[in-house]
Amino acid sequence: MTDLNSDLVNSLGVTLTEARGINDSGQIVANGGGMAFLLTPLAVPEPSTFALVAGAVSLLLLRHKRRGV
Repeated sequence: MTDLNSDLVNSLGVTLTEARGINDSGQIVANGGGMAFLLTPLAVPEPSTFALVAGAVSLLLLRHKRRGV
């Protein structure tokens, strides 16, 4: 469990009182101050994305090294 109010960049001064749902993208629908909010997390790549990028960079570096450029 996470306290959404502690992680929220809240310039409105609203306290969230209830989280109603979450989707596969990590977006949370919450209520507070008589309003509804859609909280969207910062884009954080999946660990598999890091592995894919690291593998691609390694291949490019290896190819570059073999060419002697």
